[in-house]
Amino acid sequence: ESPPQRMQDFLYDEFGLSERSRIVCGMQRFRLPLNTNHRQTTLADDDLAELAGAVSATAELIPVHTQPDVSIIVPAYNQVRFTLACLYSVLASKTKFTFELIVADDCSNDATHEVFAQGLHNIRHVRSASNVGFLRNCNNAARGAKGRVIVFLNNDTYVLPGWLDHLVETLDA
Repeated sequence: ESPPQRMQDFLYDEFGLSERSRIVCGMQRFRLPLNTNHRQTTLADDDLAELAGAVSATAELIPVHTQPDVSIIVPAYNQVRFTLACLYSVLASKTKFTFELIVADDCSNDATHEVFAQGLHNIRHVRSASNVGFLRNCNNAARGAKGRVIVFLNNDTYVLPGWLDHLVETLDA
């Protein structure tokens, strides 16, 4: 059995057909590897703009809260495609908690700055003036977080249904 098939079987067993389809389609849309043998691909500027537009349109549907339950900080250094896919997965997953999204850009030298400098609805972009490293980058972004809980989420993460509810409920318990 191939890794993509095992992953799809797991998603089906855990979340059902419609969620499995939504997750796999999202991963394919952002050209994320479905297995370890998958080659890294790059995106043309038009493709990147389309993906950024999809993230922005999805973010527009999420209400802004002055005091969200959770601040989700996504540290990024390059890999804009993974960052967009991560944000998209967070925005597309349903949760009972309010949240804000902050991209902590550690002075990326790919298209990350250009994509986020133009503004994506309801997603804050905190860019370091120079490459300060992972921890300082995370701390810089956390200074402006408004949530009662701060979650650091690697930019190469594609979240699954219920992830935030289970995490916050565990912390609250």
